[in-house]
Amino acid sequence: SGRHLFVSLSTETSTEMLREFCECCLGDGAVAYCSVFTDKETGEPKGSAKLELASPELVDRAMKELEGAMLQGSHLSLRRPGEKPPQEPDGRTVFMGGLSWDLDS
Repeated sequence: SGRHLFVSLSTETSTEMLREFCECCLGDGAVAYCSVFTDKETGEPKGSAKLELASPELVDRAMKELEGAMLQGSHLSLRRPGEKPPQEPDGRTVFMGGLSWDLDS
C-alpha cells in the first residue's frame, strides 16, 4: 500500500534503532511496522529494512525529511515499493555499443 518504504542503512543499525530514529523525526506512533532484514544463517543485519508508516502522508514526509539523514554513520536511502534502488557504478562495467559481432577480446 502507500504506507510502505524500503530503507537502505548501515549494517550496524538494528530494528529498534531505526524505529526510534523514525519516531523521533516523524513523531510517536508514526511507525506501524519496522523490520531490518537479517542474514538467515548469521542473524547479522543486511543493511536494508522495511517500514510501514501510519499514513501515506507520513511516507511523503519521510521521503523529504529522512532521505539522506545520517544514522549509525551511514546515510539513509528510502524508496517506495516498485521503485528500483539507485545503481552506483562499481567501476568494473563498461557499456559499449555499435561493435561488430566478429570482434574478439
